[in-house]
Amino acid sequence: MSDRVQGYALIAGCVVFAAAIVFELLSPVAADVAVPVAAAPVETGPKAAARPGGRPEELLAAALARPLFSPSRRPPERGEASAAATADLGNTRLTGIVTEPDRRWAIFAVAGARPQRVAEGETVAGWHIESIAPGEVTLTGPGGAKTLQPKLDPNLTVAVAAAPAVPPGLPPGLPLPGTPPSAPGILPRTVPVGPGPMPPVAAPNLPGAGPMPARTGLPLPQPPGPARGRGR
Repeated sequence: MSDRVQGYALIAGCVVFAAAIVFELLSPVAADVAVPVAAAPVETGPKAAARPGGRPEELLAAALARPLFSPSRRPPERGEASAAATADLGNTRLTGIVTEPDRRWAIFAVAGARPQRVAEGETVAGWHIESIAPGEVTLTGPGGAKTLQPKLDPNLTVAVAAAPAVPPGLPPGLPLPGTPPSAPGILPRTVPVGPGPMPPVAAPNLPGAGPMPARTGLPLPQPPGPARGRGR
């Protein structure tokens, strides 16, 4: 009797679970519930006023007031700006370097003053000479470290000698007035002459050759005239 009751109870429990499963499958799907999203808070106060959104002039003024490449994000003071302007060498220019086994010098040209010769460890225009190499000089000063190479004065102009002009009417091949004589072994140019005394011939410009005696003018032979007939 007890076994039969337990069997009925087990069958009844299975029927209840099956009915629950069928009810879940046949019930309508619940609609999705919309989750409310919180709205972004509206900022008020100095932070909202500091955001860029004005005219280009205002943006430029804000950028100048907070420099991007400045560590402190603050504009430089007037004293610092003037010190940075005067930290450069100004009118002092490196013109030459002298190196010897035991000492070295750097020569600087100063506008309106005499050139300065400084050695390693000395100062010029507020800059300290750290080292002098054959081709460059390293300095340290208010603006940091700097390396200079010798430079020429751009105001200097190189005078180029003009070639002598050929006087008009001078035959080609003749030496120009004021030029050195021809090279040894080259005979001077001769000019043909007409009938009459022969001018003296210049001696060739040979090493060790003495002056050639001038020839006396001799009349050139005249061609015979036409024969005249004799009277018979």
